[in-house]
Amino acid sequence: MDDLTMSIGEVLKDRRLALSIKQEDIAEQMNVTVQTVSKWERGVTEPKARDVSKLAEILLVTEGEICRGELNSANVSKMDFMKKIASIKMKLDDVAFFSTVYDYIPDKKGLLDKLEHELLRQQAEEHWMVIDEAEKENWFAYLEYKKRQERNEILSDIYEAEGQEGVDNYLKSEI
Repeated sequence: MDDLTMSIGEVLKDRRLALSIKQEDIAEQMNVTVQTVSKWERGVTEPKARDVSKLAEILLVTEGEICRGELNSANVSKMDFMKKIASIKMKLDDVAFFSTVYDYIPDKKGLLDKLEHELLRQQAEEHWMVIDEAEKENWFAYLEYKKRQERNEILSDIYEAEGQEGVDNYLKSEI
């Protein structure tokens, strides 16, 4: 369906499958039944306008892509996308590159969490090249614990210096 206009249902199903998300997960996040999600995907019914924004967030597309039935990235393979991004990244300054990425990533927290997880995974692999999965999970848990501990220390320092308002401002700036 790369160059064809798709129905809203086809866009929803295509993106859900591409992201390996279950209908049950979408239903839960949308506070609807699995049957409702199935009806949307089959074109029996369409989501209400108020639901399109949440669907776009879950499926990492724009509201316009859902409504137009056109996925902007539908014809770009993952490998081609990565090559193109790497090439552009080398030519652009960091501020321009990341501010542009920021504007087009609907799930910013999810991206940051995934990148941090990948960083932790790489750090663990560099330090523990030959360990079993149970040991890796313990290492990941330890690194996550250390990360939370450092964050709590920062929040504690801010609270001592600026009170709850300072903590609230700091937490807002993380988003």
